[in-house]
Amino acid sequence: MTLPSPLKVVFLLVVACLMGSGVSPCARAQSQTTPEDTATTQSPDEDQSEKTAFGLFPMRDLHDIIRKERIAALSEIDDERKATLAYLSQERQTVIETLTTETHRITELLLAERRTTMLELEVMGNRMIQNAISESKALIDHLILRVLELALAIMFLLSIAGFVGYRIWRKGKSQ
Repeated sequence: MTLPSPLKVVFLLVVACLMGSGVSPCARAQSQTTPEDTATTQSPDEDQSEKTAFGLFPMRDLHDIIRKERIAALSEIDDERKATLAYLSQERQTVIETLTTETHRITELLLAERRTTMLELEVMGNRMIQNAISESKALIDHLILRVLELALAIMFLLSIAGFVGYRIWRKGKSQ
């Protein structure tokens, strides 16, 4: 079973804390040797190299192992961060492209609606002008007819008055 990198780091730190005395139980058992073995003296550096963390690895390598694990964990986190940023950038680009496409589609739709509305307004204006012109023509025709009727009525009255005046004048001359 392999532990994920952050858990490995935590495990190694716990091991380092437990090893505060610097000697593991296995190392203690090995250090309890016969008096003949104790006759040979070891330097502090050699003694340090003999210390192990639960017999797994030497203590002097503990800091290097923790540093390597920390670097690996941070590298993994950095890779995840870069992947997340790349994904977000790609999503942002996709959203921008979608919004741009949608904006162009809506703009074209609005322009088409505007053109349709302008054509409808032009047709309505032309219809209103046609109606005004036809009503004006009808009004002018009606006016001309009324003026002609008035002129005919005046001419008729004048002709009747002229006939009556002529008859009166003729009667006045014949008498």
